[in-house]
Amino acid sequence: MIKRIIILNLITLLANWVLNAQSYSKNIADFIKKVENPYNFLSKIETLGIKMSGTTGLDSTFEWLKKISIEAGYMPKVYYFMNTTDTLYNIELVKNGTNDSSILVCAHYDSWVGKGVNDNGTGNFAVYQMAKLLKNLKSKYTIRFIFFSGEELGFKGSYDYVKRIKSNGIKVKFMLNFDQLGGTAGFDNSKVKCEKDEQSSNKILSELLTNKIANCYSIYTTLTPQISQAYLSDYIPFIDSGYIISGLYQYASYPYTHTTDDLLKNIDINTLTETVKGALAALIFLSEIKDTELVNTNKYIINNKINVYLTNGVLRFENLVGFNYKIFDYSGNLIEENIIQINIHETSVKQYAKGIYFILLQKELYCDTKKIFLH
Repeated sequence: MIKRIIILNLITLLANWVLNAQSYSKNIADFIKKVENPYNFLSKIETLGIKMSGTTGLDSTFEWLKKISIEAGYMPKVYYFMNTTDTLYNIELVKNGTNDSSILVCAHYDSWVGKGVNDNGTGNFAVYQMAKLLKNLKSKYTIRFIFFSGEELGFKGSYDYVKRIKSNGIKVKFMLNFDQLGGTAGFDNSKVKCEKDEQSSNKILSELLTNKIANCYSIYTTLTPQISQAYLSDYIPFIDSGYIISGLYQYASYPYTHTTDDLLKNIDINTLTETVKGALAALIFLSEIKDTELVNTNKYIINNKINVYLTNGVLRFENLVGFNYKIFDYSGNLIEENIIQINIHETSVKQYAKGIYFILLQKELYCDTKKIFLH
């Protein structure tokens, strides 16, 4: 009976992916042009330094990823795990869909020996861009964007995450992994590896999924997709636990992995931008975001101006009835939350320490963030 159920589920998934045909969409082609230039993001990654376990660089990168996630409209969920005496952290951003099944979009943010601009600042950039650009769009599937720590220590962060989603009964449609996407300066970067599982019982579904992603590169980018085998990245814990996986890796060889020369000057910015555009197109298609959602993406904005004022230690919200607000400190810790029920809502923030704070405002699919300074 169990074998029969598995076979029926396999047939259903195969049918869904075969019937969900791919063709060019001008709306997708226009939307992926929103991908930002990676230079500033990767410059920050380089400035943050070496990101090995126990370093200030890793801790600072964790804090920075939380900060920019809040600015993008998310409330980061943080999960900790141990590496001997060091506490490490995974960060999860959740974009709810109409279906309770989740697509996992993942990259690790720790490095080994060097500053990790390519391995894996480029993967972080891809995940961050997709999270930011898709935040306010309706999707069929819930999308969980995860920044893993501990990949360079033997996938410790992703093993911990798999354990958590299994214990919490999270339904996973598939996992996408993004690792080392920057190309190599001075090399031929015209191709991209689309990686599939070739070992587990899910290899047929992984191949179908990977072919869908490869097709998006052929349709929407200047890169030529090359199907390859997934190995030695955060795929492994998911494969071990029976999940369907796919992902991306640069095609050109990169002689600076795990060295002090893994720096911005040694990657190809244009290759990374094109790679992220293809990944975004694939995620739009796979999460079943309707074509019409991609047009006029400001349609969920209720007011052109969000009326939030800070005067003498009192935060004042005007004409925002029904909005939920959350106040975070600079490290991403939630310190206050409430629902606005009157036209003029005031709350004192005098009790909080001096510093920078973020206000996250949400109502239905609309979200916005404001930065305030307490002196």
